[in-house]
Amino acid sequence: MAYEPVLHSEVVTEVLVHNSVACVMRSDHPLAARPEIHIEELAPHGLITYLPQAVLRPYVDRAFSQAGVTPDIRVQVGLSITGIALAYHGAGIALVEPQLLASLPLPGLVARPLLPRLEVRTLLLRHKTAPSSVLLDKFLPHLRKAAAPN
Repeated sequence: MAYEPVLHSEVVTEVLVHNSVACVMRSDHPLAARPEIHIEELAPHGLITYLPQAVLRPYVDRAFSQAGVTPDIRVQVGLSITGIALAYHGAGIALVEPQLLASLPLPGLVARPLLPRLEVRTLLLRHKTAPSSVLLDKFLPHLRKAAAPN
């Protein structure tokens, strides 16, 4: 699996998950009461987001640049789970993929959509001439079901 775009003539792709970067924060944070958060509203708040070399970081940087906002990035992480854990402990608002919240026992955290939306698609990759596999054919329906939004 990989994030889009993947452009190669030898690769066949299938979108598994449509996703977006969101604002993950403690439920007692002043912005937690909002149903969604505009990127401009983040300017005075300490942020946690991806390392510069992470695949999703350019999405975040581009959104701030287009909005003319200088973010106060206090912590940079390689994984969404690290950002979520830091937000749980009050280190700031994490701009990460929030899907792990559904399966983590971290009460007191909320995820709010970020506007503009930073859309991300997770792809299943296969070599276009790879032979079919009985095991893969049996596994893929389970993967698709697990990846589907609830």
